[in-house]
Amino acid sequence: KINIINGEPESFLEFPNGELVSIPSRIIFEPTSIIDSFNFMIQGNYSLNSIFFEYTVSNACPFPLNFQMKFFDKKKPTLLGPPILPLPFLTANFNGEDIVPVESTQTIILDEDQIKSFNDGNRIEFSTWFQSSEILNQQDTFLSNYPVEISIIFYGRVKRKNE
Repeated sequence: KINIINGEPESFLEFPNGELVSIPSRIIFEPTSIIDSFNFMIQGNYSLNSIFFEYTVSNACPFPLNFQMKFFDKKKPTLLGPPILPLPFLTANFNGEDIVPVESTQTIILDEDQIKSFNDGNRIEFSTWFQSSEILNQQDTFLSNYPVEISIIFYGRVKRKNE
């Protein structure tokens, strides 16, 4: 259920069948999270002392995309690790009616606290949200199904836990 506040700005989502649905514009920019298992062990005897992630995002949406990760232990779900948050990913190019997805790549090197949450964690929270842009003032109808593709490549240096 979407809570609508009287008088707040609205946008419309246009579905592939042509149906239009009115939504408060603010919900486009509110985070959505997915929690999943993250079982990463190398024969159970190792941890990582250096980690970086390479993100490649193809965004066909008219808004910049934020993508955040937090690692945690499933036995302590309220103790989320520090956020891993690249800069917002670029928005699509709009050529009149044509949408041209834009691919951008970023690398994030984890700090000591982030590495600790990665090594200790077995769950991950992915959160995404869009940033407002000038296009919101130029049009009020957006497609319901802009494709966004996210690839994450993980690199790490292994260290034995007893070293």
